Amino acid sequence: MKTKYTEIEVLPTARINSDSEIIVSIIRKKMPIKEDIDKITTQKEASSYWNQYPFTELLRRSKFFELREYVFEVLTKIKEICPDKYDKIHKGNPYYWLGMTSYLLKDYQSATYFMAASVKEDLEIFDECPSKDFIQLKGSSERQAAKRLVEEAESILKQFTDLYNELPQIKKEKIFPEIEVKDIRDSFLKKATDKRIKKYHSETSAFISFFLEHGKLLTQLSIVETPLSKEIILLNLIKGCILLESLLKAITKFSQSEQYVTKKDKSKIKKTFTLIDYLNKNRSKLGIQNGLTLRAETLEEALNLLPVQRDDFNNIFSFVGKIRNTIGHSIGWDIEINTQIYNETFELITLSCIHVINTLYR
Repeated sequence: MKTKYTEIEVLPTARINSDSEIIVSIIRKKMPIKEDIDKITTQKEASSYWNQYPFTELLRRSKFFELREYVFEVLTKIKEICPDKYDKIHKGNPYYWLGMTSYLLKDYQSATYFMAASVKEDLEIFDECPSKDFIQLKGSSERQAAKRLVEEAESILKQFTDLYNELPQIKKEKIFPEIEVKDIRDSFLKKATDKRIKKYHSETSAFISFFLEHGKLLTQLSIVETPLSKEIILLNLIKGCILLESLLKAITKFSQSEQYVTKKDKSKIKKTFTLIDYLNKNRSKLGIQNGLTLRAETLEEALNLLPVQRDDFNNIFSFVGKIRNTIGHSIGWDIEINTQIYNETFELITLSCIHVINTLYR
């Protein structure tokens, strides 16, 4: 039996051509010319130069893909015709547009990548800038074109801090303090926008893109309920696990004696630390026992532990460790992944990351 397909309504050619012609005419209003670029010697001149491009006009028409491709084309052209000048020109403006359009296209990794690049450019000149508000998830700031996007991202993170604050150890037993988005901003996100601190850039970007990807992936899983390829789901989960380990590694200091192992011949070799070492070192503050079991033979064995009891951080960190040590070695597991399994696993990884920030960074 032949599959019947519903006929797709085709837009009138005249309408398609009209819209396309408008976009082309907007883009062709301004393209890089070497003479114009050679005139740029200051940041003020660079700002004036970027403002000549019709980026805003394309954004108003919701042409996010076209706008992003246009900015890519402009930057590529400038690098081609003025390679020496490209590195010297202030590019905070176009990087910000790339970050905005990537977010609107739900390409969250690229969004944080370009916003971080914009921060780097702008903080060389300014103390405050819109991209800084994005990385800090500061939706209350008025001076940002991406204000609506930042408010949205901030509200998504709040859903997970609310989930964390509902844990018995926080809400009932009050063993650990509650945490809000502002606390994560002040203790963690701001580190990536502080000119005096030369790290945390990748960790903050990964943290933001990780939780933003959650909704998109849930939608995709609801459409394809039993996916043949689990790549995007498993890569998102392992990203969260690597983020957890990175958060621990960035804040943990081992003594000189802890960093070396003495061999039988009395010689010393530098120790390679793993997730269990970072957890053991911080076990008191994290409220977990020494030597958690993080080993699982298969991903199926780890996922069979769901649902994990959330009233004990030993359970949470042990489960996340098992996920890290299985997906970290293969994404080829023959397992069933659905929205419930993904959502529960994602939440446990997110809770562990937030707990590390709450106990070690504040």
